[in-house]
Amino acid sequence: MRGPVIEDLSESDKMAIRDQISQMKSMYDKIDNLLPVFLAMTSNVEATRRLILMKYMFEDQLVALPQNKFFISLENLHKLREQFSGYFTWVRNAVGQQQQQQQ
Repeated sequence: MRGPVIEDLSESDKMAIRDQISQMKSMYDKIDNLLPVFLAMTSNVEATRRLILMKYMFEDQLVALPQNKFFISLENLHKLREQFSGYFTWVRNAVGQQQQQQQ
């Protein structure tokens, strides 16, 4: 899934990307648990497919970090984090609503 290596990143961008990756790692680790819940709740195959693609984009960058290779710009990594957060927030809210309706 990897794209081309970004050659012209500044050292500060590389450090920022490393920091973002480490902050996002816990979300990444939970995506496999989120996927079936999200699909079951929405039946939205396309949105689930997008989440899977985002997971692999993140994974490619995570695996490449030790080789000091970068595939995702800092800007795109911020967008990826927002998207991950959006999926988690949606499921959290939807589960919360279901629990309230059952009470």
